[in-house]
Amino acid sequence: MGSSSLDEKETIYEFVSLPRCSEGSSSSMEDEVREGVSRLLSTYVPTVACDKLVHDTRYECIGVVHKEVVVGGTCYRVWPATETGAAFIELSLFAIDVTHQG
Repeated sequence: MGSSSLDEKETIYEFVSLPRCSEGSSSSMEDEVREGVSRLLSTYVPTVACDKLVHDTRYECIGVVHKEVVVGGTCYRVWPATETGAAFIELSLFAIDVTHQG
């Protein structure tokens, strides 16, 4: 069995815009990454309804794909600046497959 560390040349960073996906214009790659992120997050955070979060139009996600398998991902929400505070990013969930850590 080969090394499981990530090789930059074999890793794809895919940005998945969930609002765009929800509007029905997503590509098969976006759908696969979104579903892969949902499965991965559900594995590592079983007490949260990850599938609902991944498909929620208020959130976006980023998946890390290695050899056509999602090995990492995060769901986040961008909050705009208000009169009383600065803009911030809510990092809702984040997970990296244990075989690709370190």
